[in-house]
Amino acid sequence: MGDETMEGKKLFMVKRTDRQGTSEIRERFKREHLSYVGKDGRAVFGGPLLDESLRIISGFVIVRGTDLEDVRLWVNDDPYTKAGVFESVEIREWKMGFSPTKEMASIVYTILCLDKNSMRETRARIRPEHLSWWEESGRNGFIGPFPAEDGNGAVGTLIITDGHNLEEVTRWAETDPYNKGGIFESVTIYPTRKDLPISTSKAAPRM
Repeated sequence: MGDETMEGKKLFMVKRTDRQGTSEIRERFKREHLSYVGKDGRAVFGGPLLDESLRIISGFVIVRGTDLEDVRLWVNDDPYTKAGVFESVEIREWKMGFSPTKEMASIVYTILCLDKNSMRETRARIRPEHLSWWEESGRNGFIGPFPAEDGNGAVGTLIITDGHNLEEVTRWAETDPYNKGGIFESVTIYPTRKDLPISTSKAAPRM
């Protein structure tokens, strides 16, 4: 299945937390895992989330799918899943606002922002400032919202960006108008190893 058959599919973030003591299993099945995730044009971005010491703590991929169940089935067929690498799996629908305009670095930074309850109106009001903040930053990466399950507004933001180091990216993320406006319940930033190639086309803003 090539990219041309993926038109009309939704995008989903898949974050899979590793079980302790599975690093050897990860390495053993790495080639099979990358082959699986990279085939069929489903994955837009993929690579493990790292801690401050650059040790792997979670699997991470942006993948195309028809719905949550379709993505769950895809996750269950991953060689890493079958080998018991993951302790838990989180799947969220995601809408791409902007994508990279050039090749990203081998280590990038994933910023996972989840909103407080009842912040949809505030998010909508601040959205133009947020869009300008991203465009004026000159950053290269992905950015977009997690849509609400009822289809009315969004409940979080995902950013994957180049950066100098974790401290620099953390300081920059604090200047996000959404963050300054107090809409986020949590903001978590992970160094991320880019294992899969990515598209460099620019999409219309949807944040």
